Order: sequence, then structure tokens, then C-alpha cells
Amino acid sequence: MAITDNILAYWKLDGNSNDSVASYNGTDTSITYSSGNGKIIQGAGFNGSTSKIELSTTAFGTVNTFSISMWINVTSPGTRQGVFCKTDGASTATTVFNIEVGNTANKITFSVSNGATANSVTSTASISSSTWTHVVCTCDGTDQKIYINGSLDSTTAYAGGAINNITKATTIGQFGSFGSLPYTGAIDEVGYWDRAINSTEVSQIYNSGTGIQYPFVDIITAQTGVFTLTGYSSTLTVGSTMTASTGSFLLTGNPTIFDIRGWINQSKNTSTWNNQSKHF
Repeated sequence: MAITDNILAYWKLDGNSNDSVASYNGTDTSITYSSGNGKIIQGAGFNGSTSKIELSTTAFGTVNTFSISMWINVTSPGTRQGVFCKTDGASTATTVFNIEVGNTANKITFSVSNGATANSVTSTASISSSTWTHVVCTCDGTDQKIYINGSLDSTTAYAGGAINNITKATTIGQFGSFGSLPYTGAIDEVGYWDRAINSTEVSQIYNSGTGIQYPFVDIITAQTGVFTLTGYSSTLTVGSTMTASTGSFLLTGNPTIFDIRGWINQSKNTSTWNNQSKHF
């Protein structure tokens, strides 16, 4: 199974909240996009009062098998804040799912409701302030899981039965349509799957802490031979990794290359690599 199988939406948050998979674009309120707010290229900054990104009321939380992946950089993780939620906050009957930070101080809490019962799992790991943390929450219809920085952190049983599929806005940065518990900090690279992604896929997205953007194809690997990227259409994004056991990589022409360390629209010619990894 490919990591992109059953991916419903992905928001890179590079200057806007447009969906890179389908058409589930967000509606922004008081969002600041910048490289300083981004893990990869750019991300969304939230002011802790009015900031939010509102998404579809019907597309998400329709089945009890789903996954949500994101990078968060929260200013005060000891304060309760909504991160990615579909709820109006009033009751279990009007909740679908919630991802919060600070419900238990410095922890991630992931709740899923079947309409009668909302089971929650809370991370064992603490979230550090003003530090990028990769969070993945999955539900496979049997268990709810939280992964922190590429590794399984905690698990609890799902309440059972169908998910509470009701029409509520899905919101990034607040506690759903209830409009409370606003988030302070940055969020980047948010993905939603209509299946529970597995531990291998979580590790791939975490990418040793570097992260990787949809469509998750930034790794180019050679055992032997030469790889050439030519012309202006060739692109390597932040998080790209080239690895060679033997052989070399050659970037010729004037490829468009984005690098977190600051070089754009330059040619790069590498020497032969032996068991080395180059990060662009």
C-alpha cells in the first residue's frame, strides 16, 4: 500500500490553506503564513485568540478509520488548546473527534465519539514549548493511537460502532465550531486519511525529524549510476534527501531548488559519493 492511498486531504500551509489532494480548501481567520511559522517552507501562525482555519463540515470524520498527521509548535503546551477538532464542544453527542494539547498539561489528547461515548487517549510524552513536534493520531475502528515524533506513544480502545458522523465544521487552531480554546503557535503539514496509517508510514512522514511533504516522494536513492536533474522544471523541496551507496548525482542546467539554508535557482554538482547522504 502506498502512503498516499486513501489520503483525503493535505494542507501544506505554504501561504494559504489550500488542499493539495482534492478541493477541501480552508477558510482562514487571522492566520499568519511565514517561513518562521513553518516546518517545511512555510506554515500557519495562530495568535491564541481569533486565529482559526475552518474546513468542510461534511468531509471529515465520516468513518471510524482515519488518521491525522501534523507538525505543531505550541507556545504554551500547559494551556488547553484545540489543534484539529470536529465538535461544537457542547457534549459527546455533538463531538466527532478532537486533537488537543494541554487538556492534561503538556500532553496531546485524542478523542473520538460514537455519539454515546467519547473515548480519549493521552500521550505519555510531554510536548515541549516552542519546539516542532510531529503528531499523528489514528483510529482503526478498534484502537485509537497517538504517535509522537515518529514513534507509537499511547493506545486506547475505540468506543465501538460507527463514528458520530454529524455536520460540524472541522477546525484547525480552535476547539471546533464552539470557538473556544484557541491555539497559540504554529502548525504545518496537516494530512487526513480515511484509513489508519501504520507505524512504517508514520516514520516515513516524520523522516528522522526533517519531515516530508505530500506526495511524499522527496527521497531519491541510487545503488549505482548517475541521476541527472535538468532544466528549469526540476524541483527539490525542503526535506529532500539523496542517498548513494556508489555513483553520483548531478544537477545541471538551472533547476529550481528550494533549500532551508537559502539557495534558490542555482546549479549544484556533487562529486562521487560513497555511502554518504546529502541533504538539500
